[in-house]
Amino acid sequence: MKPKQLREWLFQNGQEDQWWVCIDTVTEESPLTVAEIEDKIASGDYVTVQALHVSQSEMNNPPWIDVEMPSIQSPRMRSPINSPTIAAASLQKPRETLGIFILLLPLISAMLMFYWVGSMNMFQNPGSTLSMLGIGTVIATGILIGIEASQLGIGIDSDKDKKGRKKVGPIGWVVFTLLVWIIAFPAYLGYRSHYGAKNMLVGGIAVALIFLAAFLYIEVSIAERADEIRRSFQDIEDAFQ
Repeated sequence: MKPKQLREWLFQNGQEDQWWVCIDTVTEESPLTVAEIEDKIASGDYVTVQALHVSQSEMNNPPWIDVEMPSIQSPRMRSPINSPTIAAASLQKPRETLGIFILLLPLISAMLMFYWVGSMNMFQNPGSTLSMLGIGTVIATGILIGIEASQLGIGIDSDKDKKGRKKVGPIGWVVFTLLVWIIAFPAYLGYRSHYGAKNMLVGGIAVALIFLAAFLYIEVSIAERADEIRRSFQDIEDAFQ
């Protein structure tokens, strides 16, 4: 298929101009527009170029399209990749490591709350440690979400909605995460699937609830222990009066 036909496909299907591109079995780090694909082809001596629209990246057998090379290039450069799964594997490998870490980070924090903060005595000030751990997790996930959003091409100049408005970018997602973490965290893990990454919405909801439950449980536990200590001191004081 020629670049011109890719544009026709976009018009016919009402889709945004965002394509994953696999060049010689190596997938680009972020989606490209048709114009960028043309520039990419013209700038190097490539054997094969395939394109996959971002809306189709979650399919079991993604329909990678062989992009025709300019006629000035050698015939060997027009040979297709026979296995789309090679391109799909190349697409997923560099993207999921960071996403998985984003998903697991609050879970790791929840475990630290139970097994570390929960075992502290009151002289070790577990309340402050719990607060720092919770705030640190929110900030860390927000930063990592911003990094991955940038890598996926979320909010780039060509990333627009059907009304032509530019979509929320990495900074917007960072701010959203910092302000409303319990909603933004799972929301992002689902939204990333629109850019070729795995949909982790269900896992994100589960992890967010576990993190919140762990934080509240340990916070209540610390408050109860503090009340017990205050009552003990009060009983001692009453005994001497």
